[in-house]
Amino acid sequence: MVRKILTILIWMLAGLLLCGPPHMAYAAQEKESRAGPHMTENSMLPKGVLPQAKKPKLNLEQIDEALDVTKQCYASDYMNNHYECDCLGMKFLEYRQEEAQTYRTILLSRAQQKCPNTAGVAGVVYGQCQGWAQTSRPYDYKDFCACVANHYAKLYEFHTSDHPWVREGQLTKAYVECDQGKMLQERLQQEQKIKEAQEHGDYYKLFPGAEKQDETLYGQDGIK
Repeated sequence: MVRKILTILIWMLAGLLLCGPPHMAYAAQEKESRAGPHMTENSMLPKGVLPQAKKPKLNLEQIDEALDVTKQCYASDYMNNHYECDCLGMKFLEYRQEEAQTYRTILLSRAQQKCPNTAGVAGVVYGQCQGWAQTSRPYDYKDFCACVANHYAKLYEFHTSDHPWVREGQLTKAYVECDQGKMLQERLQQEQKIKEAQEHGDYYKLFPGAEKQDETLYGQDGIK
């Protein structure tokens, strides 16, 4: 009987040592229930939002590859005019960190879409426009070409692409936006004035060579 009592006392002492007095254990449970479950970084996310996977660490080879992309961009007039080279290298490095095995050309193409050089493409288009507009419309070619360059740069920034059809469409839209049909309207007005001058007989007096040309093309009776 004494041995049994001693055994019970030993177990009670062990319980007190491990868990503390009963009132302390209850207090700890109540504190935990008030504080709620243990909060982690992911448990703070709103419902429906999945935790983001941590990116793998960068290595020297990936950094060197991104630096090479930047250097090649600066070395090429075409690339330098169409893309922000520093942005291109950094964006490429970001993609490379996420996709270590993806082909370089694929990552570079994706990075180009995020790094348009709007000022560069505007300068290129402005120079190209002046090459022909200075002769065809000398009275307003500067304003016209500036308008085309700015419109094209905005379209290029919105949809940055290396595809020739995409760029041709953007350039055509810029010309239409800036011209507003003026060139077509001017040509129609000029043709109407010529027709009226021919009907009144003044045209051939002003341009006698035109009568001979018309006779060669259509004959004296006006029939070709």
